[in-house]
Amino acid sequence: MELVKGNRTAGYVFVFSIILIVPVIMAAFAYKKNAESKIVRSITAIGYGILYAFVLWTSVSILSFTYAIPMIIAISMFADKKYTLKVGIASALINIVYIIIQYVNVGITSSDMVDYEIQIAFMTLVVAFSYITTDVLGHISAYKLETIEAEKAKTDDMLDKIIKANDNLCKEIDNINDESKNMQEQAEGSQLAVSQMVSGANELAGTVQNQLEMTESIGELTENARTIIEDIKKQFDTTTDITKTGNINMEQLENVSKNSSDIGSDVSGAMNELTAKTEEAKVILGMINGITRQTALLALNASIEAARAGEAGAGFAVVAQQIKQLAEETQKSTEEIENIIVALAEQAEKAGFSVNNLLSANENQMELVNQSKKSFDAIRDDIRDIQVKIDEEYNYMDNITTSNNEITQQIESLSAFSEELLANTENTQELSNKTINGSRNINNLLDDVMKEVSILQMIIDSKDE
Repeated sequence: MELVKGNRTAGYVFVFSIILIVPVIMAAFAYKKNAESKIVRSITAIGYGILYAFVLWTSVSILSFTYAIPMIIAISMFADKKYTLKVGIASALINIVYIIIQYVNVGITSSDMVDYEIQIAFMTLVVAFSYITTDVLGHISAYKLETIEAEKAKTDDMLDKIIKANDNLCKEIDNINDESKNMQEQAEGSQLAVSQMVSGANELAGTVQNQLEMTESIGELTENARTIIEDIKKQFDTTTDITKTGNINMEQLENVSKNSSDIGSDVSGAMNELTAKTEEAKVILGMINGITRQTALLALNASIEAARAGEAGAGFAVVAQQIKQLAEETQKSTEEIENIIVALAEQAEKAGFSVNNLLSANENQMELVNQSKKSFDAIRDDIRDIQVKIDEEYNYMDNITTSNNEITQQIESLSAFSEELLANTENTQELSNKTINGSRNINNLLDDVMKEVSILQMIIDSKDE
């Protein structure tokens, strides 16, 4: 880029390229020859130092001194404090030489001195940081090396344990082989027992299924009985309400009958008093009739006397005539009143008879009402007793339903268990067959394992050598 811009000549670029490429080729050749050789890092450090000095001493920028930072940071990865310190000091000396050259050639102003002080301080800090980093990495590497040595010791100890375990494994394999043969014989013996268990499990599953169906039928019948009891309970509740209403009506009828009896008694007393008053009226009418007859007789006598007196008794005759007419009218009115009183007496007698009949009927009615009330009370008590028994029966049926549901659940659980038992028994039978075959395979595998153990023993023996 500098060549293209005209800032550098071709000769400068050529020299720069030679200084850059030659150390790289030398380091690559040395690394290929011996990757662990320290010559590689020496060539790299010296080559980069020459390149750094060339660039710094020929650069026109004060910031060119920062090109040393990548190399200083890179060499810290070797975890060699002396090597890092040497490279850092060399980088610092190159910068000091650069400052001396500048002082000799062009001089140093106060502003340049500030830049050079910053340059020296910066390089010092970079070298110090690289040295500290290298020291830390050295401790880390030492710790890792100690860890690796400890792991190697553990590995050696583990190898010894593996050798012992291998010997024990051989013995255990022989024991396992013997046990496998015994297990095969036992599996063949248990196969017959498992077959019998499968048959018994099938019978158990069938019995449980039948019991479950019977329990479900019982549950349906119990539920129907419970529904019927609920209906009866509702009907008895309605009957109880009707009985209560009947008792109330009978009490009201009893009160009405008592009132009717009281009223009938009052009417009977009034009719008796009316009859007595009628008799008194008859006596008074008799007296009035007597007076009327005497008045008529007196009027007749007066008329006779007036006739005897002639014209002098004419006025008296008129009065006598009027008295006679009044007596006749009075007698006529008295007869009418008598007829009315007689009719009233007859009606009073009839009314009294009717009232007596009414009182008798009220007494009979009261007796019937009392009997009906006693009957309603007895019905009410019986209904209460029946309701108590129905409630008890309902609770019994509810308990039966609950118990039957629990039994159903238990039977369902037993059914599921029997099915699971059957499945497990069949699986056990299948596993027993597989166990027999597996025992045979184990014997073959143990033979193969013994071969592998022999190979492992050979590897361990070769490791010891």
